[in-house]
Amino acid sequence: MEADLGVERLCFILNSHFDPQWVKLPPLGSGRVWHRAIDTSLPSGEDFTEPGREISIDPADHYIANPRSTVVLLAQRPGLARRSGVIELSEQHTVDPAG
Repeated sequence: MEADLGVERLCFILNSHFDPQWVKLPPLGSGRVWHRAIDTSLPSGEDFTEPGREISIDPADHYIANPRSTVVLLAQRPGLARRSGVIELSEQHTVDPAG
């Protein structure tokens, strides 16, 4: 049985540079928000999320990709992705959503 995650758009960020890169995200309409599904710069176990457990991105207008990393963001309605935490981005986005 396939899960309907309501994904309308994907955003791939590939940072091959040795510095973090600030990436402006495409604006979303119709009640969609960006959710992080993959960030290879995060520790094992946090780098890939289970379907339906993607992390909401806040602020939603940009993402800071760490050096030599790949990021996959999904455009979803807020109610479809279970909120296991909200990531607030600062200089580097490796903030622990648990606290």
